[in-house]
Amino acid sequence: MDRRLSCLVEAARCLAKAQTDAARREYWIAEAEKWTERAAEYEPLCKKPANDP
Repeated sequence: MDRRLSCLVEAARCLAKAQTDAARREYWIAEAEKWTERAAEYEPLCKKPANDP
């Protein structure tokens, strides 16, 4: 699994925890945002040339 995808998986895990852990919901949402930002630092999973149909 590449790094970008790993970060997105972790972000999803944090969002799932936010739904089940009401007491720490804000913490888990903040963690998900951090992982999403980390994922954005890596290249997209699929790059398609602009002129490719």
